[in-house]
Parts: sequence; C-alpha cells; structure tokens
Amino acid sequence: MQLWGSVVAKFVHPDLPWVACLSIGNAISSLCAVSKGRSIGLIKPADDTKKDKKTRQRQFDDARIVKVMGFSLPIKGDAVILGGKPKPLKGETLKHKFGGQQYDAVKAAFEDNLQSWKGHEDELNTKAFHMYEQFRPTVASGQKGWGQKGELSTSEIAKAVRR
Repeated sequence: MQLWGSVVAKFVHPDLPWVACLSIGNAISSLCAVSKGRSIGLIKPADDTKKDKKTRQRQFDDARIVKVMGFSLPIKGDAVILGGKPKPLKGETLKHKFGGQQYDAVKAAFEDNLQSWKGHEDELNTKAFHMYEQFRPTVASGQKGWGQKGELSTSEIAKAVRR
C-alpha cells in the first residue's frame, strides 16, 4: 500500500518531490491500517471531541491539501501531517520491506501500468484504491491476517491497473 500510494501520488501530482509522495503513501497506509485495526477490534475508536477537531484544523491552516486515492491529505513541506505530526517515509525503509530487487520490479510495474492513464489522472485518482484491492497480496482475514505479509504479483498489477 505504501509504495502504490506513493507511485499514484507522483503520477497524479508530478510537481511533488518523491519524498513528499513517499509521505503520502505512508499516510494512506497508516490510515488504512488504523481503519482495519478498528474494524477487527484491535484499535479503539477515535475520540473526536470538538476541541480535538479545532486543534487539528489549525494545524492545516497553512498546509497544502493533496487528494490521492480518495484521501485529502495536508502537506507541509515534504511531509503529510497526520495526527498532528509529520508522517515521513524514507525510501530506504520502504526498499528494505520489499527486499531490494523486488522493490524495483514492483515500482516499475506500477509506473509502467499507470502510463495507460496519461490524461486521465482524475479518473485514476478515484479508482486507484479499488485497483489496489484487486492486486494486493492475499492474507488471512480478520485478526489472523493482521500484520502478515503476502506475495505481490506483477501480472495481477497489470490486470488491475491497465486502462
């Protein structure tokens, strides 16, 4: 999810530096993980008091709001602000999760297949999350699959992403 979100962010917002796109991918992944954790009972529901909402709103006053994969994310500098804090991601950290060569192959598959969306970036932005649902690695459902790794297939990426 982190790499997909990062590559989609770069494709739909080519003006952003890669480090900002990595932050976007990291934020999307974090938001999805929290949502999943809440849905399976591992994370408590958010406490949305009015005071918390006002504090969060002030933090976004001078931030650029970027829309990626259905998420509206506030960016200051090169980092998404999530939970009141910057949410950076270093490229090397993400590469390590994939294991070097696989990272390069998956990133290239994402980038190559996204080229078929040139000129249709807005439409892609609305469909990109659902594309991920089609090619994401399969793991057990519910708490059993929480935090588990699965295999990612570049042929499945092509089927889900090509326009």
